[in-house]
Amino acid sequence: MVYESDAVQTSFGIDTGNRLRDPVSGEPVNILDPEIAECLLKEEIPQMREIAYHSIGKENGVMKAFRIERMIFPEKENMVIKNGLVAVSEEKILCEDCRMILNPDIF
Repeated sequence: MVYESDAVQTSFGIDTGNRLRDPVSGEPVNILDPEIAECLLKEEIPQMREIAYHSIGKENGVMKAFRIERMIFPEKENMVIKNGLVAVSEEKILCEDCRMILNPDIF
């Protein structure tokens, strides 16, 4: 992932249950582990938007989302997604092999 010339490499999982969408644009939203977000973001982003969600164990949550410059997927023949929406999870993503949960609709 690249944001303002800073890059972070992370593992991801595609979650068919992730149907999270931006309420304004209708675009799919991907979810990023807060530790990875901290490595990528050097300071608070003023244009972050709030995305309401519900999940198992959390009925009314809100995550802050921002546009990522680009995401590159070597596993998908170096596919590049530009200006995708990424929301920072309120809690650590509890999956050993992934630190980002992708919305399948980004592909």
